[in-house]
Amino acid sequence: MSEKIYKVIKKFSDKFSKFKNAEEKSRNETMPQNKKIQRLITENEERFVHNIIATYKLYKSPFNVLGKNSSRAVEIDRDQQNLVKIYELYKQIFFVSKEKSDEDTFVVNIDFQTPLATKYNYTEGFQFIYLYAWLIYEKNMNDFVPYFEKNEHNFFKLKFMPLDEYEFNIQEKQILEVIKREFYS
Repeated sequence: MSEKIYKVIKKFSDKFSKFKNAEEKSRNETMPQNKKIQRLITENEERFVHNIIATYKLYKSPFNVLGKNSSRAVEIDRDQQNLVKIYELYKQIFFVSKEKSDEDTFVVNIDFQTPLATKYNYTEGFQFIYLYAWLIYEKNMNDFVPYFEKNEHNFFKLKFMPLDEYEFNIQEKQILEVIKREFYS
């Protein structure tokens, strides 16, 4: 009887050791895979940060990066001046409206037509956040957030919202954090 018990225990022990060895082998095989995935994630993050830095340099100093005769630098500079002009105009309207309005008479909606609203790279191409970052960090104009809204005719209008009411998406937050850390800390 004790021999039978011994055989059963030995059989169980053998199966268990095979199972245990297989589990360790499996764990060892997944470790390099996890390291590979982690390396890819790290490389993607580094590339993302590098692209943000390179792109923002264009908006921070377009003529220094692209050259004095660059048409792209002239275009960025013009876009920056348009944004400053429209920001200042909105801010004036906002404060006059606040001062002059009463319960019955007030401004309901302020939309702006601007060449910025016709540029795909700003309206849908994720470049407007760099122009906005330039506005807040270089011009210290950060009471309102400019953003584009599509109207019923599929045209974009530039609108503004107080900073404390605007919800940045995750990508915008990441871009602004990287710009602040890399250029203004």
